[in-house]
Amino acid sequence: MCSVTRTVLAVDVGGTHVKILASGQSEPRRLASGPTLSPEQMVAGVIEAASGWAWEVVSVGVPAVVLGGRVVSDPVHLGKGWAGFDFQAAFAKPTKVVNDAAMQAVGSYEGGKMLFLSLGTGLGSTLIVDGTLEPMELGHLPFRKATFEDYVGERGLQRLGKKRWRRAVAETVSLLSAALEPDYIVLGGGNAAKLSQLPAGARLGGNEHAFTGGFRLWQQPQPARPTTAYAQANDSQGRRREMATYVLLFNWTEQGIKNHKESSGRVDAVREQWASSGIQLKDIYWTLGQYDLVGIVEAADDATLTKALLALGAAGNVRTTTMRAFNQNEFNGLVSM
Repeated sequence: MCSVTRTVLAVDVGGTHVKILASGQSEPRRLASGPTLSPEQMVAGVIEAASGWAWEVVSVGVPAVVLGGRVVSDPVHLGKGWAGFDFQAAFAKPTKVVNDAAMQAVGSYEGGKMLFLSLGTGLGSTLIVDGTLEPMELGHLPFRKATFEDYVGERGLQRLGKKRWRRAVAETVSLLSAALEPDYIVLGGGNAAKLSQLPAGARLGGNEHAFTGGFRLWQQPQPARPTTAYAQANDSQGRRREMATYVLLFNWTEQGIKNHKESSGRVDAVREQWASSGIQLKDIYWTLGQYDLVGIVEAADDATLTKALLALGAAGNVRTTTMRAFNQNEFNGLVSM
């Protein structure tokens, strides 16, 4: 990694505390968080807590789904108003916003394919493959009688006790490792230190890695390979690939219904995020009847779209039915074989 070229204020927003550190400083500072904390209160508290420090840019890690640098739904364990909030305007400095687990993951990364799991108020998760960051929301996926987060987050620890909670963590790590096949797993978050024995293939990360990740977000990037979007849309000779068309039928979950006013903003963020993976959201409609939304997308193949839909579903706002669509020329080609 190259050195930080600008003074960075790294802000790690958690369910119980907001921790901050500026590059060049050695002692983090903190302020209280909690279920009523709004983004305006957080920014004001951070600016006050950082009194005496100088910084040029800001990195913010938020325990919520972040797409294209925008929070798309309010954090489960914080107050309202986070979705769509303009952090850069509030700080009056250039600002990058990522998922909190993603920021800690960036600070923990040592190459290859890494799965990062944050054991804190909830369960944060991020996958990094050859330097490419893929924030995930695995904590909301079904596990036993509820979700992973219900068992290995703070609520699970309090309900189960340490012994049964540790078994749930070991099972969670085993299942996610089998599904994602990482080279190694890093366990971070405030509760990771409460494990008496680390699961196979895992190592313990440090909370200070969130600050390292915040600093790394502003490091000058290495010369880039062709972007994922370019690679998906073009073959090795640079010729345009034929894109497949899909019809997506969406139904809101209970969470999605509660957050229906944020739906349009989430669509904009998803459109931007998918474009970086070579997926084009051609159009979307809010509908009456059996489905709540209908979208038309183009993607290079089933696997590319499936990966994007799994990440979308993990955010917990929609369930999706997918249909592969063929235009008239494609259909004629199929029946003439």
